Amino acid sequence: MYTVKNKRVVKRPNELNNRQLFDRAFRALGLSNEQIKALYDEFKSDMNSLKNISLEELQYFGLSKQMAYSVASLIELLCVRSKDIPEKTDPIMSSQQMAKRLLASYGDLNQEHLVAIYLDTQNRIIAEKVIFKGSVRRSVAEPREILHYGVKYMATSLVVTHNHPSGETYPSRNDVAFTDKMRRACKDLGIDFLDHIIVGKSDYYSFREEMELID
Repeated sequence: MYTVKNKRVVKRPNELNNRQLFDRAFRALGLSNEQIKALYDEFKSDMNSLKNISLEELQYFGLSKQMAYSVASLIELLCVRSKDIPEKTDPIMSSQQMAKRLLASYGDLNQEHLVAIYLDTQNRIIAEKVIFKGSVRRSVAEPREILHYGVKYMATSLVVTHNHPSGETYPSRNDVAFTDKMRRACKDLGIDFLDHIIVGKSDYYSFREEMELID
C-alpha cells in the first residue's frame, strides 16, 4: 500500500493579502523579520508611496547599502514595467477623466516627470511612457522622442503630461512654448494632440480646457 504524504500547500501570489505579499517579496531579497515589519508598518496605509522611497530611507530601516540598492532597483523595475504594459481601458472622454488618472500616478512625486500617453481610435490607452525625469525646461523636452513612440504604437492621438512637485499647476512660458511645439509637430505627423496636462499635488491644469493652443 502506498502512503500518501500530506504536502504543504504554498499559496499563489494572487491568493495572498498585502501583508503576506510584502513578507514574501522582501524575505526573498534577504530582509530580516524586523526589517520587513518596520517597512510594512511604515507603508501599509499607503503602499503606493513605497515607489518614492530613497536609498537613504531604506538604509534607515537597517538595510545595507547593497541590499538597499537591490530593493530600490526592484521597486523601480516594477513601476516602469507596470506603465509599459499596454492594457485595455475604458475610453478617455475628457481632460478631467485623464487628469484624475494622472494625479493618482504622478501627483505625489518629488521629481518632475514628462510622460506621454498614447491612445487608439476609440480613445483607449495603448501605452504610457515616461519620456524622462527632470525638467520640461530642459532642451531634452523635444517632440521627436514622444512622436517616435506614437509611430511605434500606431497611436491615433496622444496626451502629454508633466508634474510640478511644488504643487503649483499654472504653466510657465516654457510650458506654453513646449505645448505649441508639440501641437505643430503632431499636426505635421497626423497624430491628434489632445492635451498637455500639468499635475500638482491635488489639482491640475489642462491646456485644452484653459487655452486655445490645441485644436
